[in-house]
Amino acid sequence: MGMNNRLNFRNLFCAFLLCFSFVFQVHGSNEEAIDIALWCKSGKLQLELVSLGGHQGECVQMRVKNRSAEFIQTRLEPGRKLVAEDSSAQDIFVVKSLVIRLAAGEEKHFLANGFCCRASRHSPAKNMKFVLGEMMPSTWVQVAELIDKNNFPSSAIQAAVWALSDNHAVAAIQSDKPLVVESLRRLVAQVKGVELPWYSVAYEQDTTLLFSGRPQRVWGEFTYYLPNQAMITMVIQDMRGRVMSVLTRSSAGMPGTYTYYLDQDVRKWKRGEYEFRILEDGANLNLKKKFIL
Repeated sequence: MGMNNRLNFRNLFCAFLLCFSFVFQVHGSNEEAIDIALWCKSGKLQLELVSLGGHQGECVQMRVKNRSAEFIQTRLEPGRKLVAEDSSAQDIFVVKSLVIRLAAGEEKHFLANGFCCRASRHSPAKNMKFVLGEMMPSTWVQVAELIDKNNFPSSAIQAAVWALSDNHAVAAIQSDKPLVVESLRRLVAQVKGVELPWYSVAYEQDTTLLFSGRPQRVWGEFTYYLPNQAMITMVIQDMRGRVMSVLTRSSAGMPGTYTYYLDQDVRKWKRGEYEFRILEDGANLNLKKKFIL
């Protein structure tokens, strides 16, 4: 009798574990198997998106209500677009994952974390409504997922989003600590199919515009090698050969490898291509590096 009791208990315990595992798998898979758009389309999830008056970071309030009799678990995914009902305002590109869990009939408020796309449009006004948009192309989603996993500066994230949505330059993704944003610059360059720039460009601030489009400063670091002792001249030229800036004139240099940090004010320069040049003894070209404003 004791043996039968032990067998029954073992069978009941195994059945319990099987049921618990099944329930866990069903609820645990909701986040990945059923995305937020499908829940909304089914009518089981009610979603209201309202602007808080900004265009970066946690700038959209979400009111989410479970209208069903079942538990719902889903998420707002990095790479999804929130579309402004005002077509002249910025849409928001979500860059941070937000897990949503709701019991039957439960309502919660969340903050969606995203950045504006379409730099030429105005910032969303407070209380302006959004609708849930589609997931953006897979390459954009890769960028959003990288942002989600890292703590990049807000200015760099915004520049990366505009590099995708408005074809802004990868060089605009910048920080005073370049290594902090190196992986972001590299991925965006890969997605756009362009060469990773060796330099960064900062733009003038304009309180009337989200993006002025007016280059203010270009900077970058690189190394060069002198095989022999020489008089070194460093200049920046436009593509017509006109000298825009003389950085070093006839400075004595000994053989060796050197690191140079370029930091040039370009506020009065026209948009276009420029070339940084190092000349030995006034004529022999040692190095040239192109940058674009």
